[in-house]
Amino acid sequence: MRAPADVRRRRRPFAAASVVCVALLPAVARAEGLALWEIGLGVAGLYLPDYRGADEARAYALPFPVVIYRGERVRADREGLRGRLFDTDQVELDVSLGGALPVRSDRNEARRGMPALDPVVEFGPSLVVRLARSDDRRRSVELRLPARAAYSVDRRGLHGVGAAFTPQLRAAWRDTAWGWDTDVSVGPMYASRAFHQYVYGVDPALATPDRPTYRAPGGYAGAQLTLTANRRLGSLRLFGFVRAETLSGAVYASSPLVRRGTQVLAGFGVGAVLAESSRRAPTPE
Repeated sequence: MRAPADVRRRRRPFAAASVVCVALLPAVARAEGLALWEIGLGVAGLYLPDYRGADEARAYALPFPVVIYRGERVRADREGLRGRLFDTDQVELDVSLGGALPVRSDRNEARRGMPALDPVVEFGPSLVVRLARSDDRRRSVELRLPARAAYSVDRRGLHGVGAAFTPQLRAAWRDTAWGWDTDVSVGPMYASRAFHQYVYGVDPALATPDRPTYRAPGGYAGAQLTLTANRRLGSLRLFGFVRAETLSGAVYASSPLVRRGTQVLAGFGVGAVLAESSRRAPTPE
C-alpha cells in the first residue's frame, strides 16, 4: 500500500481510499487483447493501524474508483499511476504516485491533544530492474527502487513533509494454475527527518508526562513483507493483501508515539468494470 503505509486521518474517505486501493488493483502479465482503458467502481475492506508503530488499529469499508489505463507511456493499474520514461528488457524508469490515509488524533490515545495527520500524497521516480523473467512473462523477479517526495493535503493545498525511499525485491507469478496473480515483496524502508517528524515528532507545547518532547531523525524506518493476490472474473476484479512490518532498528523507535514494534495490515476488495474502450492495449505489460 503504501499503500498500504502510515495511515492518516479519516477525512475525504473516497479520495483517500482511491490512493490506497489503486496500488492493489489487478494487473495481468500481458496486455494483448485487453482494453486500452477500463473504468468502474469498487469497495475494499481494510484493517490498518492508525500509523506505523501505533497500538490502535481500525477496520475500514471504503469505496474507490477502478481506473485502469494500459498506454504505451502512461499506465494506471495495480502499480498506481505511472509515467513510463524509459523501458528496456532489463530496466524501466517510471514516474509513480502513492499516498496514505488520514489519522484523527481524537481517536488515538497516543496522539490525543495533538494535531490530526492529514492525508499524504507521494510522487517521484521509480527505477525497476528486472533480475529474471520467464519467456512467457508469467514469472519474474524485480528490484524496485521508488524515491518519492511526500506532501500532506488540506483545504489550503499541498505541504511538503519530506521524502521516502522503499526499495523492494519482488517476485511475481501471473496466470497461475489456481487463477490468481500473486506477488511477494520484501524490503527495508527509509524516510527523511521531516517525514518522520511529521508522524512521530512531539513539540514541547504538546508534551505531557506520558508523551515527552521528541525530535525524529531521518534514516532507517523498518522493514516490510507483503503478499498480494488478484484475479479477473469477467467484469469483476478481486484483490487482497497481507503485510507484516517490523520497526526493529528504526531510527524513530524511541518516539513516545511508537507503541508497537511489529504489526500486520490486511485488506480485500472487489471492483466492477462498468465501461471499457473498444481499442486494445498497444504493448505487453
